[in-house]
Amino acid sequence: MKLLSLCLAGTALLLSACSTTTPDIIDPRTFRAQGNEPGWHIDLQNGHASIVLNYGDTRYTSSAAQTLMGSTQTRYSGQGPNGDWTLTVIKQECSDTMSDQSYEYTSILKTEGKTLRGCGNYIPQP
Repeated sequence: MKLLSLCLAGTALLLSACSTTTPDIIDPRTFRAQGNEPGWHIDLQNGHASIVLNYGDTRYTSSAAQTLMGSTQTRYSGQGPNGDWTLTVIKQECSDTMSDQSYEYTSILKTEGKTLRGCGNYIPQP
């Protein structure tokens, strides 16, 4: 019985030694979500957000926490000057009817008591 206890304790110790935590992978790309009426966009990169609302009348930066909501949805959130904001990004084709451009992602921004819908893509790096 003592030998079994020692074996179980040793196995638990080995398993805990094998488990590692990996740091968040930093994505060098910028994701841009944008919409119309009123014009807005948000750029996300490395845990930060640059937000432009109301055709450019409101601009601010914020930290952006990322939460995976499944295999096709990611939610970003942060604090703006007028309260919290959240951006839900859905891996679903989106069409901007004003520019007739297609995007890989649908985006929903909730901020300042409004829900703004739009599209999004990763911005190509030079």
